[in-house]
Amino acid sequence: MSEMWTAALAELLALERKIFRKLNETIDITRELAEAVDREDQVSVQMLLSNRQMPLLELQELNAAVDLKRCDLSGEDEESFDWLIVGGGEPETPEEKEVADQLALNRRVLTQLAELDQRVNEKLCREKSLYRKR
Repeated sequence: MSEMWTAALAELLALERKIFRKLNETIDITRELAEAVDREDQVSVQMLLSNRQMPLLELQELNAAVDLKRCDLSGEDEESFDWLIVGGGEPETPEEKEVADQLALNRRVLTQLAELDQRVNEKLCREKSLYRKR
């Protein structure tokens, strides 16, 4: 394992941990939003939609930073990065395992967020929901 790959793994782990925190923040706001929608509290709905925008934008920035990490790598390190991101098998080192575990956790939280967002969107927008097939 190259020194560059070792450093990239540490940076990737730090980014993925930040992503995890932002995902959790977004889920919390989305849960509050779901409760406000159930109560038909339009003021809270508007406020929470506005509050949810910032962590979503920060998630975009963090994901872009992950993509930029790949640009710093070449050859075998780049292949290892791609393999790790897509969950291509068993990690070879404890560092890779730690990153792979964090990535898997983030995917699970993202799935929960998407499901919650779908329920809120369908309640809020009904037949105009983004999730409804046209």
